[in-house]
Amino acid sequence: ESEFALRKERPANEYRDSLSAVNRETEHMTSIVEDLLLLARAEAQSVALNWEKLTLEEFVVKLVTSVKPIFDQRSVSLTVHNPAKHSFFESSPGHLSLALKNILLNAAKHSEQGNKVIFDIQHLKQSQVAFKVRDYGEGIPPGDLPYVFDPFFRSDTARNRKSGGAGIGLSLAKALIRLHSGDISVSSTPGEGTEFIATIAPRGHKVLDPDQEEPF
Repeated sequence: ESEFALRKERPANEYRDSLSAVNRETEHMTSIVEDLLLLARAEAQSVALNWEKLTLEEFVVKLVTSVKPIFDQRSVSLTVHNPAKHSFFESSPGHLSLALKNILLNAAKHSEQGNKVIFDIQHLKQSQVAFKVRDYGEGIPPGDLPYVFDPFFRSDTARNRKSGGAGIGLSLAKALIRLHSGDISVSSTPGEGTEFIATIAPRGHKVLDPDQEEPF
């Protein structure tokens, strides 16, 4: 873009357009590099978590508020089920919020206009918390499911070819969830949608086996 702008003398407005394009791409690349650095640190478990005790209600309200403009822009509704909203839990809210935001925005990106996304929060035994994100998009091909958390992997579906993306968001989400002694899983049916379940545990504990994860 800059080389093209410098090939000959141009009107000031064309220089401004070129500089704006360069600025947008620079911001995009900066964001990718920052995510890659955080991913590398998270996978090496060298991220300093700032643990706080807060209510699920407070945490979820802030998280939903941060993603709501993107959902509105895409004309996708976000329905929140938080039966345990008055429960307390421990997390590093900035890192956990980033992980869940990546999952929620992934669901919005893969939903058609007029579709809905369901965000379901459950407080489980042993003070564990499960965050479930369900969309009703085109789903993920079965052969791609084992790789959706791999860095730079993008399923070859029409929605990914259209929406783009670097393929880092879900990898980063998984790494940050694991820093919370948790894990994340995905299930999908082509043509019916996809569900991600991120479960976190208190400090010093591990997520229980699925058969043990029953809500209070």
